[in-house]
Amino acid sequence: MNSAIYFNLSIDKDEMVKYYTGVRTVLAHSLDGRKVEFPANRLQPFIGHDGVHGLFRLVFDQNHKFVALERVDLRQQ
Repeated sequence: MNSAIYFNLSIDKDEMVKYYTGVRTVLAHSLDGRKVEFPANRLQPFIGHDGVHGLFRLVFDQNHKFVALERVDLRQQ
């Protein structure tokens, strides 16, 4: 069974450059206070002209292996 963690990200375009020049992981804090660490390359589909911003859901399996990363659109909730 899969589980999910929700977290907000706000990384501007200049900060995103660091993830392509050495920094390989992103560390965020979930809405419930847990630390979330995942490979920075998982953000590539979400990078816009101003960086990466929004509420995200990280889905992982029972072995804590990555399943999916999705941007959550609150307008559809």
